[in-house]
Amino acid sequence: MPSASDGSSPPAPGLDVRLVIDAIPALAWSSHPDGAVEFVNQKWHDYTGLSPEESYGWGWKAAVHSEDLSVMLANWGGSPDLEETRESKVRLRRSDGAFHWFLLRREPLCDETGAVVRWFGTGIDVEEDSQKEMLRVAEKRTLELIADGASLSGQRSQEALRAALSKVENSEPNLRQVIDTIPALVWCMLPAGPNEFLNKRWHEYTGLSPEESQGRGYQAAYHPEDIPRVMERWQELVVSGEPGEIEARLRRHDGVYRWFLCRHEPFRDESGKIIRWYGTSTDIETLKQTQEKLREDERELRRITDAIPNPIVVQDPTGGPIYANQATLDYTGMTAKDVVAPNFRERIFHPDDLQRLRGERTAALVRGIPFEVEQRALRKDGQYRWFLIRYNPFRNEQGS
Repeated sequence: MPSASDGSSPPAPGLDVRLVIDAIPALAWSSHPDGAVEFVNQKWHDYTGLSPEESYGWGWKAAVHSEDLSVMLANWGGSPDLEETRESKVRLRRSDGAFHWFLLRREPLCDETGAVVRWFGTGIDVEEDSQKEMLRVAEKRTLELIADGASLSGQRSQEALRAALSKVENSEPNLRQVIDTIPALVWCMLPAGPNEFLNKRWHEYTGLSPEESQGRGYQAAYHPEDIPRVMERWQELVVSGEPGEIEARLRRHDGVYRWFLCRHEPFRDESGKIIRWYGTSTDIETLKQTQEKLREDERELRRITDAIPNPIVVQDPTGGPIYANQATLDYTGMTAKDVVAPNFRERIFHPDDLQRLRGERTAALVRGIPFEVEQRALRKDGQYRWFLIRYNPFRNEQGS
């Protein structure tokens, strides 16, 4: 939530709280205690192609991947007091049929007895992070097998919301409650930068009071080292007028900094002029720690494979190279960048062997079983030498 400038700006139209849920860059919903959905926001409709009416009750399950649904329902069937029952990572079907990984978080609204009377939730698209994590895990496992002595070469309508909200007591206090209960930091800014609204979770997390967060006071929650980069990225979004993301560390009320993914979405009037920016900030600290651990493990294992005197190449499922150890680079005289170039195989293997083995190799890759071939590889001095090349597949938990 950075500021665009320090200049004054003309007053914006009054804040319509109902637009906040529609404009925040996340899927949002409300459900009964048993999980039957009461409403979904516009982002849900845009992504899944399901209308609010189609999503009500248990219709929302049509958007969840069949392999993930039972796990999610079982996870969410636990005690609402447990943090792990409030979060699930599932694949949701997009309107075009493609599935993306989403991080779903929900929070309970309880009555005075402590009984859950409603659930509020959000869904954040984490597909890109999931793909990167999957690739790193695959590479790590491959390298671990190599380090253990295995010989491997293989390897990832605003209107709809208003109608829905009418079904859940269409009143501003109720909507404020929705925004305050959404399991994310939610905010609204005027075009020139000063914040207009911060939800309850923002204040609870940062420990900053509404008075302390007024105007540009909220910037005190950002890590000092991140502010220049955040401001630069924010200026880019303001100039482009397009939605965007910023990763930054936010200080918790106890002084601890955690990484957040801040998503910004412009809201325009009928003339197309931006009159507000809406956004959410989602805690990604655990994800960042996992990614850093994987990167460190990867670096260590690559150091190990670089010490192995035999050429090793890691490939994607189609057979395209994504990594080669130092022995491969030394033999071919190529760089790591050359290895991932489209013509890598054509540059190192004898053309007669490429033609002879093309069909056999393609069929073997499709079958996904270990195989080996003999072919000539070009040394950096221009000489070809025969190699026995063994391929071994690496599979994920789903077996693909």
